[in-house]
Amino acid sequence: MYYSPGSPPYGNYNHPMVTVAAPQPLTPEYGYASSYHYAPQYQELAFMPYYVNPVQSVPYYSTSYPNNSYPSPPIQTSYSPQYMYQQNSPPTPQQSLRVPLRTVSHDKILSGAPKENCLVAKGRKVHVDHRTMTMEQLHPYLIPFKMTNAELDSNAYPLFREGSRTASIAETTYTLNKKMFLDDFDMKRTCSRCQKEFKLRPDGTMVREKDICRYHHRGTNRNGKRDTFQKRYTCCNEEYNSTPGCKFSDVHVFDQLFKKELGTFYATPRPTSANDLRSNKAYALDCEMVYTVAGPALARLTMVDMYKNMVLDLFIKPPTEVLDPNTEFSGLTMEDINNAKDTMASCHQKLFKFVNSETILIGHSLESDLKAMRIVHTNVIDTAILFRSSGDFKVALKNLSAKLLHKAIQGDNEDAVGHDSLEDAGTCVDLIFYGLKNPESVVIRK
Repeated sequence: MYYSPGSPPYGNYNHPMVTVAAPQPLTPEYGYASSYHYAPQYQELAFMPYYVNPVQSVPYYSTSYPNNSYPSPPIQTSYSPQYMYQQNSPPTPQQSLRVPLRTVSHDKILSGAPKENCLVAKGRKVHVDHRTMTMEQLHPYLIPFKMTNAELDSNAYPLFREGSRTASIAETTYTLNKKMFLDDFDMKRTCSRCQKEFKLRPDGTMVREKDICRYHHRGTNRNGKRDTFQKRYTCCNEEYNSTPGCKFSDVHVFDQLFKKELGTFYATPRPTSANDLRSNKAYALDCEMVYTVAGPALARLTMVDMYKNMVLDLFIKPPTEVLDPNTEFSGLTMEDINNAKDTMASCHQKLFKFVNSETILIGHSLESDLKAMRIVHTNVIDTAILFRSSGDFKVALKNLSAKLLHKAIQGDNEDAVGHDSLEDAGTCVDLIFYGLKNPESVVIRK
C-alpha cells in the first residue's frame, strides 16, 4: 500500500489489498505515517494519516486495524530504532482480504448458519397478515397443512377402498380392544360412559332403570412426582379408580355403529368444471352428536369460512329415538332436537352447495364429524394432528386454545351449557392462522 506525502492529511480511500509487511522505502522519514481504521458499518478501510516527527528509516513496519467503529481518534504510534509498531492487534486474514460483511439474523445463527465473517443482528419478525388475504391468495398456504392419505387411514377417517362403495374405517390404538361395529341382530353393547357391557331387551329396546349407569363425566389429571404422584378425576377430584362414579343416568349409551351404516356414506361431489368456485374454498366445521338407540347421531352442523363468517348452522333430527341429548357436551336440549327441521338428506344437499371434493375442510378430530355426517372427504386439515403433542398424542381443542391462543372455550363449570359448535369451528380457524404465523408450532409432517 503506497502513500503520497502530497495527499491531504485525512481522507477515505478504497484499497484492493492490504500489505501488512512493507520494505524499507515505504517507511516515511518524516511527514505522515500510515494509520488505518476498520469500519464495519461502512464495510471499508478508512485511511487516516497521522503526523509524526522525523525518525530514522527502519527496515520494517506493521499496520493494524482497531476493533472500534469509524470514526475514532487516530491511533498512537510508537517507534524504536529497529521497528515501528502500532498498539493494536494485527488484522485477521478476512480483514486483509476485505471480505464483505453479511448481516445474518440471530435465529439463523442459532440454527447453524455461517458464524464467521458476519454480524449477528436480532431483527424484528415481519409476518404476512394472512387474515387480510383473499381466499384465492390464502388457499396455497393451506395446502401444506392437508393430511396425507396415510394419515387419513391411520387416524380412522372414513375412506372408500378401491372398487368398493362401502366405506372403510381403520382401527386405531384407541379402538383395538373395543368392538366398533355391530351386526344387525347383535344385542350386546358396551356403555361409552361406565364401560360396562349390557344387553338390549328381546324386542330391541333399551333397558331403563334408576341410576343404572354411574360414571365420571370428565377425564383425569396427573399431579405430583414419584412418591407423591396422583391421578385424579377432574370432575370430582377423586383418586383414579377409587370410586365408581360421581354422576348417574337411567340408561346406558354407546358409540358403536352398525355395519350396515358403512354403506350409507356419500363422497363429496366432484367439481362440475375447471372453474368450479367451490374448489378453491376452505371451511371449518364442527358437529354435535346425541345418543340414540342406533348409536351416536348427528344433531347439529355448523360451518364457517376463513373469516369466521357463518355459512351453515343446521339442526338435524335423528331418524331414531334419542336416549340422551348429551347436553353437557353438545349444548343441545330435547327441545332443540324436537324442533329440528333438517334431515340427513337435506343436510347433504345444503352442504354440497358449498363443498366439493377439492374443498378444504378444517376441524378438530374431524373424522368423528365426517362419520356422523356419513361423508367421505380427503382434503382435510385436522388441527388435532397439526398441533399434536411431542408424544404423538392428540391435544384437546380447549387445551390448544388456552395454550396457543390464550382463549378459554368449552367451560367446565356447572353452569356451562356445553360445547358451542360455532365457537369450536371459529377456534379451528384461529389455530390455522396461528400455525401460518408461527410455523415452528406446527408438527413436522412428511
